[in-house]
Amino acid sequence: MGIRKLGVSIAFVLTLGLAAPMPVLAAPAASVHQGCIGVHGRLVCNGHSVRRPTPYRCFYISRQTVEMVAWGEIAEGGLFSAAGLLADGTIVGIPLGAFLGLIGIAAGGGGSFLLWWGDTYFRPGWYCGYV
Repeated sequence: MGIRKLGVSIAFVLTLGLAAPMPVLAAPAASVHQGCIGVHGRLVCNGHSVRRPTPYRCFYISRQTVEMVAWGEIAEGGLFSAAGLLADGTIVGIPLGAFLGLIGIAAGGGGSFLLWWGDTYFRPGWYCGYV
């Protein structure tokens, strides 16, 4: 009886074609740039430089633009700190208020640094890159 069951299962497997060796098929590429590496801002595939899928744009950035972004960041830091102060009004809100206050300090400090850097070291001009 055991041999008969084995014969039936072998016949079943053979009818499905599972016992025959199957050819190995390569999986399709998940991305057009699979296997490519980035070298100094360029995409290199098989030793050849290829175009990036994103456009390359140039923008003129003035000192006033950098200062506007910095002042916006400082204002955002002030709003987060004020929200943290208001959240501290309850016992449950103390951890939330401390967290919002830290975000406000970080945003305000980053904005202040950007304002200082923009006034001291930034050179207005054309800046280009992939967008």
